[in-house]
Amino acid sequence: MSRLIQIADWTGEKRANVVFVHGLGGHPYDTWRRSPTGDTFWPLWLAEDVKGLSVFSFGYISPATNWLGTAMPLLDEAANALRVLLNDTRLHDGPIVFVCHSLGGLIVKQVLRAANEQRSDPQTAEFLARVRQVVFVATPHTGSGKATLLERLGFWTWGSDSARDLVANKPELRDLNFGYRILARERKDQLRHLSYYEMVNTLFGRIVEPDSADPGLPDCTPTPIREDHITIAKPRRRDELVYAETRNFIAKLAPEPGGAAVLRTYPLEPFTVEWSWSQFVPKLIRIGAIGLVAVAIWFAVPRLHAVYSAIFSTQAQVSKTQSKIEQLHSDVVRIVSEKEGVPLDMLRAVVEEMGAAATTKDPGEIGRLLMQKADEFKALTERLNRLSDSDPEVKNLRLAAAAALTEGRFADANSYFASAQSRDLAGVADIEAMARKKRLSAAESTAQWASAAMLRPNPGAYREAAQHYAEAARIAIPADPKVARNYQRQQGNALSALGGEFGQNEALHEAIDDFRGLLGTIDRTSDRLGWARAKNDLGFALWKLGGREPGVGTLNEAERTYREALEELTPEHEPADWADVHNNLGLVLFAIGEREAAADKLKDAVVNFRQALEVRSREKTPVAWAQTQSNLGMALLRLGQRQSGTETLEQSKAAFEEALKVRTREKSPFDWAETQNSLGFSLTEIGQRQNSNEKLEQAVGIFREVLKEKSRQRFPLDWAMAETNLAIALVGLGLQEGQPQKFEEATALLREALEERREDRVPLDWAATQVVLGGTLAQIGHRDRSTEKLNEAIACYREALKEYTPERHAPNWAATEVSLGITLISLGELSGDVEKFQDAVVALKAGLQQYTPERFPVQWAATQVSIGYALCRKGKQGGETQNLVDGVAALREVMKAQIFDQASAQFEMVRNEIASCAPPGSQ
Repeated sequence: MSRLIQIADWTGEKRANVVFVHGLGGHPYDTWRRSPTGDTFWPLWLAEDVKGLSVFSFGYISPATNWLGTAMPLLDEAANALRVLLNDTRLHDGPIVFVCHSLGGLIVKQVLRAANEQRSDPQTAEFLARVRQVVFVATPHTGSGKATLLERLGFWTWGSDSARDLVANKPELRDLNFGYRILARERKDQLRHLSYYEMVNTLFGRIVEPDSADPGLPDCTPTPIREDHITIAKPRRRDELVYAETRNFIAKLAPEPGGAAVLRTYPLEPFTVEWSWSQFVPKLIRIGAIGLVAVAIWFAVPRLHAVYSAIFSTQAQVSKTQSKIEQLHSDVVRIVSEKEGVPLDMLRAVVEEMGAAATTKDPGEIGRLLMQKADEFKALTERLNRLSDSDPEVKNLRLAAAAALTEGRFADANSYFASAQSRDLAGVADIEAMARKKRLSAAESTAQWASAAMLRPNPGAYREAAQHYAEAARIAIPADPKVARNYQRQQGNALSALGGEFGQNEALHEAIDDFRGLLGTIDRTSDRLGWARAKNDLGFALWKLGGREPGVGTLNEAERTYREALEELTPEHEPADWADVHNNLGLVLFAIGEREAAADKLKDAVVNFRQALEVRSREKTPVAWAQTQSNLGMALLRLGQRQSGTETLEQSKAAFEEALKVRTREKSPFDWAETQNSLGFSLTEIGQRQNSNEKLEQAVGIFREVLKEKSRQRFPLDWAMAETNLAIALVGLGLQEGQPQKFEEATALLREALEERREDRVPLDWAATQVVLGGTLAQIGHRDRSTEKLNEAIACYREALKEYTPERHAPNWAATEVSLGITLISLGELSGDVEKFQDAVVALKAGLQQYTPERFPVQWAATQVSIGYALCRKGKQGGETQNLVDGVAALREVMKAQIFDQASAQFEMVRNEIASCAPPGSQ
C-alpha cells in the first residue's frame, strides 16, 4: 500500500514540505542512498542543510515484473497517491516540493494534472496552489525503450502494469506530457522545475534517453549527469550537482525562518513488498512454459550457430569502425593539445560531451571546435585564478572548479560552482536585501558556472549556460545594472551559439528577442558603447538566422543593425569594437552579395573588411587580423569571378598570402589548410584567365600539399574539398595544355570526392561537386565527341538542381541551368535529336530569370546568344522556319543591347550566326 513517511522536520516555523517519490522497482529509502549504512541518505542531508524543511518519502509498490509482485497502472497509482497526500494533515500547510525519480515523475505529473481537473474542490485547489517546485531525476516523459522491450517479451518477462505504462511513445504518456505542459504554462512562475538525466548505461543499457528526459517546459532544460539510471538518484557527496543544485533551488523557494529551531529526525519505518498468493499459479504456468522453450532452444542451437556468427561478424565490423573513429578523435585531441597547451583530459571530455554527434562530424570540424574551446578554457581558468573574494571558501571553491575543468571533470566543476553560489547566498532570507559586494560575488560565481557550461558542446549545456547567465544578471542588477547588462548580453550570446552551432532557429529567435529587450534598457546617450555592443550581438544573431532563411530580409536587418552600431563607435575611441562591427558587417554584405549575386554588396564587403584591417594589426591582434584578411580574400575572390581581368583576383591572392603569415602549417594546421585551399582557388581563376600554366601549376601544388595534411582517413570533408579544388585546377591545365589525362585525373578525383561529399551529409558541397564534375565531363564530351560523356554531364547538372533551387540558391541555380542548356545544345548537335535544342532553350530561359540585362549584362548576353543558337539549330535540323525567326530575334536583341564591342570576336560571331540563320527574305 502507499504511504507518506516522514524523514525529518524542524521545530518552529515551517519553510516548505519536500516529498521524495521513487520510481519503478524503487524503494522509499534505498532509491535515495548508496547503502543502508553510512551518510548517503540525501533526503536527510536536505533537512539538515535547509532550515525549516519537513522532508517525506512517498512509498508505494512498483515492481518492474510480476515475478516480484504486483503493481497498479499509472493512473490508478496516481489517483491513490493524490488521496494519500490530500488526507495527510502533515502536508496541510506550507509550500510543497516534489523530488521524483523515474516513474515517480510521471506519477507526480498525473497527481497534479488530476488535482487541476478536481480544483472545484477547495481542499484540492488549495493543495495544488501550494505545489511550487518539481525536480525530475531521470524521468521518462515519453517512455523508455527498455520498457518497450519488456513489453515485447511479455509472457517471459511478465511486466507489471507500471512497467507496461512506460512503453516508449505510448499515447497515454504523450497525452500526460502535453496536458502537464499546459498546466505548467498556466501556473507560470508559481510552478518551477529542475530536470536531470543519465549519461551512463546500466548493465541493461540506457534506461532513459535524453529526448525522453526532456519535459518540454519553458523554464526547464535537462542537465546531463555522468551517472546511470540508478546511481543518478544516489549522490555520494553534498557537492555533487544533483544534490547541490536541488538544495539551492529549494532554499530559494521561501525565506529561512527566524528564531531558534531544532532539527528532528524520525526512525525509518519498515517498508517491504508483501507476497501475494494470487500470483502463485500464473508463476508456475510460466515456469513450465519457459522449461519447454529451453528444451526447444537446446535442439535448435546448431542451426542458430550460423546466424550468431553473422551477428558477431557484424558487431566486430561496427567495433572496428568505432575504434577507427576513436583513434581519429584521439589524433585531433593530441594535435590541439600540443598546439594550444591545453590538457588532454579537458579536450577528451569536450569530445565526450558531444555524444553521438562526434561520430558523425568530420575530424576537421572537431579540430576547429576544439581550438575554440581551448581558447574559452584558457580565458575561463585565467579569470578563475585571478578572481578574489572576501570569503576564502568561495575563492577555494572557484579554484577547485578550475582544477576540475583542467582534468575534464565537468560534473565536479558544476558542483563546485553550485557550492560557491550557495556559499554566497547562504543565510540570505531576501536576495534583494543582499549587500552589494556579496551580490556581485554570487553573480560572478554564477557567470563562471555558465562559462564552464559553454565548454561542453551540446545543446543542453548551452541552454544551461544561458539560464546561468540570466540568473547572474538577476542577482547583479540591483548592485550594478551595467554588470547585469553584460551578463544579459552573454545570455543572448549563449542562445546565439545554441542556434548557430546546433541549427536551433528557435534559440536564435530567443536571442534576438533578448537583445532587443536589452537594448530597450540601455540609454544610448549615456552608455554608447554598451548600446553598440548589444547591437553588434543582435546583428550576429540576425546574420546566423538570415543565412538559413530564404530571401535576404533578415540579412538586410542585420546590415541595418550593424550600421546603427557604427554610429556610436569610432576607430579612435573604441578601436576593437569598431573593427569587430566592420568585420561582421562585411560578413553580412558578403552573404547578401552571394545570395543575390550583387556586385555592389561584395564591393561594400571589401570596403568594410579593409576598414577593420585599419585597426586590426598583425602585431597586436594576429588571429583576428588573419581572419579578416581571409574574409577579405573571399570577398575579393567572389567579386573577381564576376569581373573581367585579373586585378581583383590578384588582390584576393595577396590577402590570402597575408593571412598565411599568421596561419602557418606548424602553429595553425586547420586554418592553414583552409586558407591554402582559398589561395589555390584564386590561383586557378587567375591561371585560367591569363592562360598561365605557371599559376595553374602553383594551384595544383598547393592542393597536393593540403592533401598531405588533410588525409581522407582523418579529415574526409576537408580532403574532399581539396580534391575538388585540385580537379578544377587540373581541368584548367588540361584546357591550356591540351592534355587529356588531366581531364581523366580530374574526373577520378571528383568521383572520389563525392564519396565523402554526399547529399545526405553536405548537400550544398555535394551539389557544387556535381556541377564541377558535369563541367569536366562536358569538356571530355566536346573533345571526344562522346554523347555518353555529355549525357553523364547532363545527369550531374540535374542532380545538382535537386539542391539548387531559385528559392534557396538562385545564383547557383541559374548558373547550373545555363551550363545544362549549353551541354544540351552540344548533345543535340552530336545526336541529331532536335528535342535536345528545345530542352536547352527551356534551361537557358530559366537562367535568364536571374541573369537580367540590368544586373548581369555579360551573363545575360552570353545566355541570350546560346538561346538564339539553340533555336537556329532546331530550325535548321527540324526544318521549322519559326524557330529560325525566333533564334535570329534573340541574337538581334544582343546586338541592340550593345554589350559586345563591335570590334570583338563575340560581336563578329553573333553577326555571322544571324547571317547564317536568317530565313530567306528576312531583314
